[in-house]
Amino acid sequence: MLSSELIEELAQGGNKRDKARVRQQIHREYQRRKIQRNAVTFGNGQYLYYCPQEAKEKIGKRILEVIKRRKRLNRLFEALRTRRIIPEWHAAKISAVHYQVLRNRKIESLARLLNDLEKLGLGRVVDFTYKGKNHRFLVLPQDCQKQACLTDICKKLEQEQETVDKFISILETSGLGKSFKAKPNSISVPSDALGDCKPYLRAGVEVRSKIMIEVNTLWELQNHDIEGLLDRVHAIRKESRAYSIIVYLLADLKKTAFDRANRIGWKPLRPARVSKLIHAENVRQQGVLFFREASPAKFKNIVRELQSLGELRNLGNYKSIVFEDMVRDYFDEFGYITRRRKKYYVNPDKEVTEFPTKTTVHDFEIDVYASKTNSVRKIVICECKHWLEAVGKEEIDKFVKKLNLLVDYYNPKGEKTKAQIEGFFIASELPPSCVYNAKTKLTVMSADDFQKHAKRELSKKQL
Repeated sequence: MLSSELIEELAQGGNKRDKARVRQQIHREYQRRKIQRNAVTFGNGQYLYYCPQEAKEKIGKRILEVIKRRKRLNRLFEALRTRRIIPEWHAAKISAVHYQVLRNRKIESLARLLNDLEKLGLGRVVDFTYKGKNHRFLVLPQDCQKQACLTDICKKLEQEQETVDKFISILETSGLGKSFKAKPNSISVPSDALGDCKPYLRAGVEVRSKIMIEVNTLWELQNHDIEGLLDRVHAIRKESRAYSIIVYLLADLKKTAFDRANRIGWKPLRPARVSKLIHAENVRQQGVLFFREASPAKFKNIVRELQSLGELRNLGNYKSIVFEDMVRDYFDEFGYITRRRKKYYVNPDKEVTEFPTKTTVHDFEIDVYASKTNSVRKIVICECKHWLEAVGKEEIDKFVKKLNLLVDYYNPKGEKTKAQIEGFFIASELPPSCVYNAKTKLTVMSADDFQKHAKRELSKKQL
């Protein structure tokens, strides 16, 4: 029994003094070796007590029940039971604990978790030398002698580092990130790479964000990997005091993990695509691949390759991505700071926020967001519908509701300076002209008309 359960049963609902007396009695019985306990605590310093003659199988089952009280330890053990062998670096990422031992004992470190698993008999740490470099692995006790597959794992770890380096090169070449550090140890929890994002303006103030790169080529990620990554994102944001963390997740995911990542807002990419598409891709802040300034023949080859690998389903509609990027390029030319797929959250009072809260009831996305601040802040909200058929009036009505919510969000009551909000609804084919109840200027135009308008305005600018 856990110490709290044993005290409650012996004290029979007594007061604090009775419980303190029972606690002392339990400690004396333990010193006399009439009862035994595990060397590992399970939440708030609680030991698991048992009789010396208790069967090991029964004690083992009880350990598996109470280990759930320690979230990080349980998450690491569940991953170990599934994969049987885990590299030390991945163990730190799954459990989302400090990779290095810290002076503050209250903060869990990887060394403590590995030590606790060994004391419980649930795992062992083995050393393995590959190409003159020492690697540590967490394995199940019965697999300690099975080291034949460790060489393959070490090779895949090298491939992971190569993928990280290539992706860092893409982000730095495109100007989206800088000052990357691979496997930084100065922060609280591990990440494959961490860098600075290109700053942008928000309400006239320069906002700085961090870019976090996560790569896994060893196995398909599961829910415990996603939960560990989410804990690390929160910890890194708190430690670095960044406005936001942009996550690039390069891994294959099981369906449940893929759905979980999508609900969070992450866009997972397959690691193999980084090297094969390096000459035809650019990466924006939301982690979605798109293609620009390439010949139609190159587009065709890329689409054919993605189709054969089943990537088009994950990347979304290719035609829409290219069209949204064209709209974004237009506003970039006129000095706007732009983003794709910007997400907002709405609470029961129809108030909009940019981060999810406990009271969030639903969310919505904006295809293209553009902002520019001179004497007055200007914000452009764009909805792009590059469909094969005509867009119905109800789609424009949905966009008007989003636009009205954002007008109230960016122009709160009591603010002296008002932002100028403008909405663009651009579609391949439009319904008959109608009147829409928008709180600000709304322009509804076809894709062809927008392209003509963009060419005309750009030619004026060049003159």
